Amino acid sequence: MHSALTGQKRTRRHADWSITFDDISSLRSIVDAAAAVMQKVIFKVAKVDERFFLMVDGADPGVTCFVSARLQLHKVELHKPNHACEFTFCVECSQVLTSIDIPSCTHASLVMEGHDDSTTIHFHVHDPDLRSCEDSSELNTYVDGDERRVISPLSYNLILEIDLVKLRELIKKARKARAELLRICIHTKTSGAKERSLVLFSVKGESLHKQTFCHETSKDEDGSLVVRAAPDGSDRLFEVDANDLIFDSMFPISKIDAFVKTVPTRMLTAKLSSGIPLMLTHQLGGIDDESHIHFLVAPVNDAE
Repeated sequence: MHSALTGQKRTRRHADWSITFDDISSLRSIVDAAAAVMQKVIFKVAKVDERFFLMVDGADPGVTCFVSARLQLHKVELHKPNHACEFTFCVECSQVLTSIDIPSCTHASLVMEGHDDSTTIHFHVHDPDLRSCEDSSELNTYVDGDERRVISPLSYNLILEIDLVKLRELIKKARKARAELLRICIHTKTSGAKERSLVLFSVKGESLHKQTFCHETSKDEDGSLVVRAAPDGSDRLFEVDANDLIFDSMFPISKIDAFVKTVPTRMLTAKLSSGIPLMLTHQLGGIDDESHIHFLVAPVNDAE
């Protein structure tokens, strides 16, 4: 008979490893991104250059969308002597999100615990304002999760800074127009020592909707051209022609929306280069931007 019915006190096993998150938001962002492409996520915990990282890499079934996330962990405890500094576990994304969804705990910390001989992972949420209360969950782990894929390094020559409020407005119009693709066109024009960019977002279904942004360009440290798709520019829109076009590609709106609808920032960085996936990047803080989420979406053409 279950211990809760017999009145016997259930003791809490000492975990073989535990990870403490003082801020749940970064973990939530990673799982949200993973949930956009896969049902089950494989978490990898590994020690790199004396620092622990939580890693997620995976793709959707058609390998048209890919997520790669890295989060530096500051509180990892290996309770068993000689415990491996690298281990993995697979859980359902939806169940993780349910376990860490505690709206009343705005400053809550999370402790994730695992046992090497168990098929479950434990989550314990602590609210510092409610010391006599703890929310806990026990999640099943799986051995048949989606294959963990690691993407090869890609070379980009364009960086696009996107205002997510404006992009979400366009995605909303796209849904109502039954549009499936987002077209991104980038033009540049030089006048004297000044180079300006014109970024055009367009969606076409039962109706056509466009957004156009004009800004002065800049250069990133790696030499990439930086352009903006935000309404904060001071330059006037200019007339374009075919010779000004430096980028023109289309991407599935559903894939982009699945990621951007959960990103908690106002601005998002995208990396672009013709013929390769669009890379959306959400920085999670840390030293040298080592904690981040990369969300890649493959381009499509008219034939597809």
